[in-house]
Amino acid sequence: MHWQDNPEAYGQATDKRGLGLHLLHNIYRNLPENELLQFKAYMHRIFNVETASNQRQPGAPGLEDLKKLTAEKGGYSVLLFRSLLHHTLSKAEENALYQFGYLIQICDDIFDLWHDRQAGIDTTATFFAGQGEVDLMVKNFEQQVAFTYQAFRQTHYPVVQVETAVHIIHYLISITRVCLHHYIDIKYSHGKMPLENRTVIVVDMEKWSNRYLAAQNLLRPL
Repeated sequence: MHWQDNPEAYGQATDKRGLGLHLLHNIYRNLPENELLQFKAYMHRIFNVETASNQRQPGAPGLEDLKKLTAEKGGYSVLLFRSLLHHTLSKAEENALYQFGYLIQICDDIFDLWHDRQAGIDTTATFFAGQGEVDLMVKNFEQQVAFTYQAFRQTHYPVVQVETAVHIIHYLISITRVCLHHYIDIKYSHGKMPLENRTVIVVDMEKWSNRYLAAQNLLRPL
């Protein structure tokens, strides 16, 4: 609560070089007033989520809390960068980019499962894995994929632009599905998720078998 809505004070206390504040103030100076207000609003949402996550009360958060944290961290991060563009942001586009950011964060958490668990970081991926519910991890991911595609297709941009964006997102989705396929395989081969075994859990995308599977996923209909 000490830092809430005040990243400047946090920067003064933690960044003795002052580089972060220097770059932030450059952004402030170069944004028109109305766009600056929107930028700050998004920045404060991300900042508050990040600082609050380091001050949680003892005990693991519940699934709904984790979903909310994941959505806000990813969604507002994308919107923060979008707010730097001098182009009016409609409600439909705002929702599409929020859903996209949420999806990116889910993908990141799925790949970082072993690392986050070792660091004691709670995510939806560590929650499902800890419960041995890989199928629910997949379901949660696929639901957000569908929400994101739907949100993009409800924007008012030309169909060609929308479908180009959706196909670019599909590339990220295809790689994440490789990771989920790996988790399903090891869950059934080991009878559980061997969460402490880095060699087994971490997905190596340098392997040709995983690259081939990613290519197969790319050919799946959207």
